[in-house]
Amino acid sequence: INNKLISTEHWAINSETLEEIFNDYQIVGTWRKTNYKRGHCCYDDNIIQINFGHYAMNSEQCYKTLLHEYVHAIIYSCFNYSGHGEIFQFYLHLLTPTIKEGVQ
Repeated sequence: INNKLISTEHWAINSETLEEIFNDYQIVGTWRKTNYKRGHCCYDDNIIQINFGHYAMNSEQCYKTLLHEYVHAIIYSCFNYSGHGEIFQFYLHLLTPTIKEGVQ
C-alpha cells in the first residue's frame, strides 16, 4: 500500500477551511424551467444556486444538489479547480458517500 494514500496530509481538508466555506457561501434559489441544470456554484460571488424549477427537484434532490455544489466550492477553494474530473469525483465520494455518481 502506498504510504501517500494512508497519510491524510495529501488529501485532508482542515475544518477551518470547511467552516469558512460554509459561512462565506450564500444559497440562492432560482426557478428556471430546465431539464439539465439543478445547481450552480459561483466562485467569484460565493453563491450556490439551487434551481427549484428543475423538473426533478424535490427535497431529497435539493439536499443532494446542495452537497454537490458545496463540494465544488471546497475543491475550488483548496485546489483552484473547477469541473467534474478526478479531483471533484474523489472529494464528492469522500465527503458525500451516499450520493450516487452522476447525481447533481
